Amino acid sequence: MPDNIKFIPGLQLSRLFYRDAVQPILSRHWLGLRYSAGLLGPGSDVQGFDTAQSMDHDWGPRLWLLLPDEDFDALSAQIDEALRAELPLQVQGFSTHFAGHADGTRWMQPISVGPVNHGVKRLPYRKTLSGWLHGDPDQPLRVIDWLTLPEQILLEVTSGEVFHDDLGLSNLRERLRYYPHEVWLYVLAAQWSRIGQEE
Repeated sequence: MPDNIKFIPGLQLSRLFYRDAVQPILSRHWLGLRYSAGLLGPGSDVQGFDTAQSMDHDWGPRLWLLLPDEDFDALSAQIDEALRAELPLQVQGFSTHFAGHADGTRWMQPISVGPVNHGVKRLPYRKTLSGWLHGDPDQPLRVIDWLTLPEQILLEVTSGEVFHDDLGLSNLRERLRYYPHEVWLYVLAAQWSRIGQEE
């Protein structure tokens, strides 16, 4: 990172990236498009634990753009092309262009001319959430669903921030924010049982 650039939390950077760079492009080309956008998933920046050291990989101006499933195939490539051509080369002094390894690890790489290999991950809304939850995201989770859903998935869905929400992502996140009381009591008892076995 250049010496004159001061570290800011990745969640704040991604919020500014959406507001100042991504949202204007979407509004210019697809006025009235219904979508949800935010920074979710894995990453220390999503959890708010990032530091300047975090910038060495998988950190920078990035976000998830969730599109209606019925529009995804028609729009994803078009949106990608518009962002590659029109995004600024940097936001708040941080490069919007990413380089990467074959293993999927990415890092910010300053460039002087586009196109921009950006960090906007485009996803079909229902398919993505159904894959996360192993079921219909519009239906309440059953007790067995709560007990078999990895805690890491719950953390990735409910952490971070939603910057724009036409599709109901915020409602889902609120429903998943914490275990129902009876499920929490069972999980707590199971953990104490494991501790007791160790003792």
